[in-house]
Amino acid sequence: MRDEPPTLCEREFVVQGIVENLRLDGRSRDDFRAVKLFLGSQTGTALCTLGNTKVYCTVSGEIGEPTRNRPSKGLVFVDVDMSPMANPSFQHGRLGSKGFELRRMLELVIRDSRCIDVESLCIRAGKEVWKVQVNIKVLDDDGCLLDCASVAAAAALHHYRRPMITVEPERTIIHSEREYAPVPLNIHHMPLCVMYGFIRDGEISITDPDSREELYLDGCLWLSVNKRKEICGLHQTSRLILTTAMIEACANRSFQRVSDLTDLITEICANDAATRSKNQVVEGFSLVFDELLHTNENHPNELIGPAIPKAVLNKFGPAEKDEASTSAQLDLNDATCNDDEMDDAKIQLQAEQIAASLKVQEENKEEGKAKKTPGSRKKENTEVMDLLDGLDDVGTADVVEKTHEQPPQTGDQDFSLLSAKRKKK
Repeated sequence: MRDEPPTLCEREFVVQGIVENLRLDGRSRDDFRAVKLFLGSQTGTALCTLGNTKVYCTVSGEIGEPTRNRPSKGLVFVDVDMSPMANPSFQHGRLGSKGFELRRMLELVIRDSRCIDVESLCIRAGKEVWKVQVNIKVLDDDGCLLDCASVAAAAALHHYRRPMITVEPERTIIHSEREYAPVPLNIHHMPLCVMYGFIRDGEISITDPDSREELYLDGCLWLSVNKRKEICGLHQTSRLILTTAMIEACANRSFQRVSDLTDLITEICANDAATRSKNQVVEGFSLVFDELLHTNENHPNELIGPAIPKAVLNKFGPAEKDEASTSAQLDLNDATCNDDEMDDAKIQLQAEQIAASLKVQEENKEEGKAKKTPGSRKKENTEVMDLLDGLDDVGTADVVEKTHEQPPQTGDQDFSLLSAKRKKK
């Protein structure tokens, strides 16, 4: 499924709002969206949300053979899953241009920036090394996927613990968590990404654009920086010519942003480690699972009318209350105004209509009871006796079928075939 092409009117509306320093979600051009980060109960799992963008990251490790070019260095792999659940335009099992770009940038940030000490992952030079796998799963795409994915990956790498091993001449023993405490990765620094969008040929920039704003941008710039104010990577889309002053301004804003995010990751990982050291139960995603792992949800447009006054419902019995509530619901479903527009006069009018309808129903019931006189009951008894006579003659004479409409019986006198037959005998 492809994205709907943007209209010219919407494009002009969004661009003009950015020029006037007003965006669709109420932010200014230099404002970032809120970041929420959660660690799972299992080490090496993290969930990051950036506005409505949600990315889930898991880090795992296994022992394998190194490459011939680097026999004494471990391996780091990055995999990205662009599920159609995140965006209908994504295809299952296919990354597409956006997925390939995201994976390449994450490899640049995690592997090529040398933030992980891969030499410490070596077990036997040329024979056994640790292979660290970073799996990124996009849960919801609302813009700035790289920013959200980089935070989730950095938190998961800091949260990951590999098993303790013992190297013997002929074998390698992997110990469980009960025998020896797991070992964290040796991470030198923590590079994170910050995205900037440009309009009007690079004259105006915005930070942290959402998915709708990305459709109207003339180009984007990604900066990968760490807390030491080092630029670890830079990527630009389109053929915009950006000035040095514009790039420096973006870099200065990125330094402060990354510093705040790094402190957030460090604090959350420290709290999780303290909880585990006390042998306490780690809640993980259990407290926020239902709230965060839902994609964009569209609620139906509901019209809630005013309630029926209790004074009106107390005048009737339980059955009448149910009928009154049903009638009120039918009347309120046809309403086309809001709660604020309904005043006390209209509520009183509806209550009077309900009372009038219930009064008519009671009169109809009384008329039905009055129609059933003693003469009609005697007629019913005669018809039942005639029917029993016809049943006795079945098999010895021709059966005479009689069809008649039997009026509804009342609860005053019930007749059964057995009692009537006994009376006849």
